[in-house]
Amino acid sequence: MTSIFRTLLGWPDSPKIQEPLPHPIERGTANLIASPKNWHLEFMLFGPDRRYNATIIRWESGELKRMGELCEKAWDRFKLLKSDRRTKNSSIQSDIGEGISVYLNYASQKGVTLGFHQLFVDEQSFKSFQKAMRWCDVEGPKMVNFCREMIRGQNKG
Repeated sequence: MTSIFRTLLGWPDSPKIQEPLPHPIERGTANLIASPKNWHLEFMLFGPDRRYNATIIRWESGELKRMGELCEKAWDRFKLLKSDRRTKNSSIQSDIGEGISVYLNYASQKGVTLGFHQLFVDEQSFKSFQKAMRWCDVEGPKMVNFCREMIRGQNKG
């Protein structure tokens, strides 16, 4: 799926393109970014009022599978905690690794988070996140090739 939202950066010296991740991130953005050499997924996570304390988290293409596995592990733990009667009136935060956590609160079910920003909270949003990760695996290499073609085209002219 090629998006009309693809953005060209750094042209002509070091071309990069970016495309938004097709999955919403609470108080943040996520972009797939490619250069002629590689691609990565970059999250920009904003503070509570979207002005202060923005954090940038970068998942390299080679890390994507492991990060996806950590998210799956977090989702399994969230479902287990949510179904346990003993946790009904509790506040629980369980770190999974690499900034991914499970957050369960009796007042609100935050779900699986990345730096306190919700990635997914229900089965539908979990499947959406998995689909977005598969999209990155397909589109990332295509975007790298596109950058390479732009350089070849520039060198011919």
